[in-house]
Amino acid sequence: MIARYKQTLLKLFTQVQRIHANPNGSHVDCLTVQETLIQKITYVERQIRKKKEAIKNLKKHLGSQDTVHLNKEEAKRAKEKIDKYQFQIDEYQELASRFREVGDALAFSYINKWDIKPLVFKETAGALLGKKGARLERKILRGAFATGHIALLNDITNCLRYGDITLLKGGKFMILEAKSGKRWTERDQRQFDKTDNIFRYLQTDRTQKLYKIEGEFRRHALHSQEIHYRNRMTELVSKALADGNAVEEVECGLFYMATTQFNPVILTTINEKLKGQPIAALVNQIGKNNAYYPIMLSISNPEALYRFYTGELTIIVIVDTGVIEEKLKPLNLSFRLTLNNTDWMAEITNAQQHDNEFSFLKMSYMLWNRLYTEFLSLDWFLDEMINFVKLNPSAVEI
Repeated sequence: MIARYKQTLLKLFTQVQRIHANPNGSHVDCLTVQETLIQKITYVERQIRKKKEAIKNLKKHLGSQDTVHLNKEEAKRAKEKIDKYQFQIDEYQELASRFREVGDALAFSYINKWDIKPLVFKETAGALLGKKGARLERKILRGAFATGHIALLNDITNCLRYGDITLLKGGKFMILEAKSGKRWTERDQRQFDKTDNIFRYLQTDRTQKLYKIEGEFRRHALHSQEIHYRNRMTELVSKALADGNAVEEVECGLFYMATTQFNPVILTTINEKLKGQPIAALVNQIGKNNAYYPIMLSISNPEALYRFYTGELTIIVIVDTGVIEEKLKPLNLSFRLTLNNTDWMAEITNAQQHDNEFSFLKMSYMLWNRLYTEFLSLDWFLDEMINFVKLNPSAVEI
């Protein structure tokens, strides 16, 4: 299905790269991309609705007691149609997600990623098609651009889940709730309270309740400027498109691989350099979380990005845990994977207390996967964790 939209996607990828390179000088492109996304997402949602209705009718026909029973061959064909329509629904939903990832790339081009991440953990707004108030939202969007401002329609993103419109200026932003009704309802008040709470959290870096979870939430500043290897990954991707495979140890204990025709010999070469247990991650599978920096902004080549989405280009990141252990050992700290735990990926403990399961720091899968999806420096990542342990001598979960 995605192949039918290749030219549209390539054009959108190119426009997003241009916007990301010069956000404040891209008013026209920013609105044009959003108008395209509104049109494409609405069309896809309409197709999904049609397929769901067809499935509903087929199932009703199969189970009806009021009509003549289908013979075995007719029933088989009906079930095959249901499977076919469900497969098409899945493909359309994947396509809609790809379009919304273009919207995510717009958001991350204008808003600091640390302010976007807290906005993701909320239920989605649902479909664009048939949404009450959609006409007003689009009127506000177009009006903002007409007066020289930049705005984003939140429903065409995966990551902006509070409010309807996000107004942008100088790296700062404001979230608007567009209400077409004449009365203020209890639902309106709940939405306002949630938006107000998340904004206070972004402004003060702490709150007592978030995402329906009681307790204190705090944001901590980074100890040092983030280090990443997105440019190196772009270079490897270009090499893989030309040669079929590209691999590099971008940093001690951190390996990147891009491939269009996987050669297992490469893994043998990497294995010879390892000091401990490796952890390999297929970025194609884990890079879809909406809180991560968009892969669309990490791979600057539109054709490569398209092949990444179709599965023709595979990106693998490998971490050598032996290097992690070497870095922690002089500090009397120990590193342990907790792979059987559904909540926590790894933990840093006091080496002397390890047998007693005392953990200084538990790292969630979401935090750990940033190493892979955002192409972070392993050394920088560990420095941040070590500094966090020093500042928080009691057990902490992040």
